[in-house]
Amino acid sequence: MDYKNKTKAELISVIKRLEKQLTLLKKDNSLQEKKDSLIENGTKFYTLVESANDAIFLLKGEIFIDCNTKTVEIFGLKSKKDIVGKAPYYFSPERQPDGRLSRDKALEFIFAARKGIPQFFEWQHCKQDRTPFDTEVSLNRLPPPHEDVIIAIVRDITERKRAEENLRSLNTRLMEEHRQRKLLSKRLIQLLESHNRKISMDLHDHIGQTLVTLKIDLDLIADRVKSPDTSLKLVIEKAKAKTIQAIEDIEKISHGLRPSMLDTLGLLPSLRDLFEEVKKQTNIEIHFFTRDIPKRFDPEKELTIFRVVQEGLTNVIKHSRAKNCFVNLIKKDNSIVLSVEDDGVGFKANGKLGASKGKIPLGLIFMKERVIQLNGEFSIESRVGGGVHLFAEIPI
Repeated sequence: MDYKNKTKAELISVIKRLEKQLTLLKKDNSLQEKKDSLIENGTKFYTLVESANDAIFLLKGEIFIDCNTKTVEIFGLKSKKDIVGKAPYYFSPERQPDGRLSRDKALEFIFAARKGIPQFFEWQHCKQDRTPFDTEVSLNRLPPPHEDVIIAIVRDITERKRAEENLRSLNTRLMEEHRQRKLLSKRLIQLLESHNRKISMDLHDHIGQTLVTLKIDLDLIADRVKSPDTSLKLVIEKAKAKTIQAIEDIEKISHGLRPSMLDTLGLLPSLRDLFEEVKKQTNIEIHFFTRDIPKRFDPEKELTIFRVVQEGLTNVIKHSRAKNCFVNLIKKDNSIVLSVEDDGVGFKANGKLGASKGKIPLGLIFMKERVIQLNGEFSIESRVGGGVHLFAEIPI
């Protein structure tokens, strides 16, 4: 084009036309870039959806319109054609001949999602061969301009459900075994106490009375012997002393097996009597503190607390080499809290109630079992050189 002979106005018109063409060209390039970007993003989204381990599909109205490859696998189908065009309730084992039951349930969730309310629920689907399997389903509405389309993500949780059911079954079995063990333990403790009571009564009422009678006979013999032989009298006096010692020993054994004072006077007097006996036999100083303990309460719980204290003190005497033992018994809310603590050598706690050298600490085991039988809590803490602290809490 010859621009030399053009007027100024014509040149301006040409320039404006060129600028317009340039603007249109730039716009075409921008559209192409956007198109390329959309294609790239679409490819990434498609790759993400196809590589997902969950079934992902689109719903329009009540019908599947598209899905990923995982959907075909999870539902046991041959191709996407087997699901596209069908309704969700078609893949439900609850489907009735008219489809109403599953259809109503499915539409309830779909309608809520279509209103913009995300849905998350469990649903039982079935494969093409009608084999049921459990799933978790989430439904969400797509953003405009596709708000009439629902995206669904379905996760197969059949294995998880089976594992949960197995766990529930195992837990039920363990609970039943625990209940049986508690019943057995309770019966053993009852038999032990019944046995102790019988032995205690036999010692006191029979052997004890026999020894008392023997002492009386020895007293009569001593009074009637007129022999100047002092050695005979000495033998009789020794026999009397042995008889008295045997009576005292039987009283102690009988009291240890079943303290009669516990049945007649209650827990606190029985404990104080126990502490006096310990003081006579050892150099251990017992510091006893009590607060708000009822005069009498459930006999079984009184006996349990007494036995725990008794066994705790036995361990202190045998193993601790302690100089002091602190026994605290208080009522806290609806429970009685007991602690027995010494300042002895202690032991290395290993979570096994002080088991060592392959020996089973039956006394401690029985203490724990007695407390557990009454729905209480029992624990024991210790460290080398730091004494032993025994703790029990029993509801009343």
